[in-house]
Amino acid sequence: MASRYEGLFEGLVPRRPTLERRVLLNHIRGYGVAVMFIAMFVALAITTPAFLTTDNLRNLLEQSTQIGLIACGATLVIIAGQFDLSSGAIYSFAGVVAIVVAGESTVVLGMLAGLVSGVVIGFANGLLVTRVGIDSFLATLASGFVLVGLGIVVASGSGTVRTTAVDFDLLGRGSAFSLKYEAYALVGVTILAWFVLRFTAFGRQIYAVGGNLEAARVAGVKVGQVRALTLVIGGLTAALAGLLQTSEIRIAQVDSGVSLTLPAIAAVIIGGTSVAGGRGGVWRTLIGVLFVTMVGNGFNLLRIDSVYQSIFTGGIIVLAVGVDSWSKLSSRS
Repeated sequence: MASRYEGLFEGLVPRRPTLERRVLLNHIRGYGVAVMFIAMFVALAITTPAFLTTDNLRNLLEQSTQIGLIACGATLVIIAGQFDLSSGAIYSFAGVVAIVVAGESTVVLGMLAGLVSGVVIGFANGLLVTRVGIDSFLATLASGFVLVGLGIVVASGSGTVRTTAVDFDLLGRGSAFSLKYEAYALVGVTILAWFVLRFTAFGRQIYAVGGNLEAARVAGVKVGQVRALTLVIGGLTAALAGLLQTSEIRIAQVDSGVSLTLPAIAAVIIGGTSVAGGRGGVWRTLIGVLFVTMVGNGFNLLRIDSVYQSIFTGGIIVLAVGVDSWSKLSSRS
């Protein structure tokens, strides 16, 4: 005799997804950002003639540099199953250090000091996460606040420092073949990060650590070392981004990069990198960065209120995270 409650909960329990659905979700997660980018590009090219000009496309690439460099480092960090919320503060701090040291010595030493500061801060974040055992989200959030205070100390109590050093603006304003050096820096860092993830043992270890921490540990992967190194790389790319911007405008503010952290992470997520770690690619991050920048560029050209830009970008992030979650559930079923 059939139970009176038979079928009552039918539909509440998720059904086992078909093979076709799994393949579709994986393709959306992997190539969805490229499809959205192309669709947005075509739409803007049709709706506004100013978009498809050489000057605007060049500006689009150059405007992507700061967020792009931070996002490249953040991609490795997130694939390894971590978050770095201090990248914007590192960006600012590196610029302050570069100007102060350049004022006391040479421009070259100032730039090197700025890069080294990013590495040192990334290493400190790594120690907090791997040795002290603090969650990366909280550890880097705290270090970001600390860096803003340290920046004021280094700047002798001021929130802003300036430089008149000769050739300090060479990196930020220099160009070759009509493109600024910073654009080449973004392309170069992207290629290098892609190579590391795709062809090196370290890259495979990053995926392993983010995909299954315990399995990676059992397999002999030095989990703590891998996670710490990704934070160091994230610190280095954030410092490089800060130095390029500081070089261009000859001014550094202790909190100028704080607003860049979340857009960079958003670009990584929109690019299809899993927030849970273990999956992602730096080439998709670059497309995600260009997509986010193109949204702002297109909304400005179309004179659409920036409020709608935020709503649109937020909706894309929710969609990207949702697809990633559905894809993971499908693979486990």
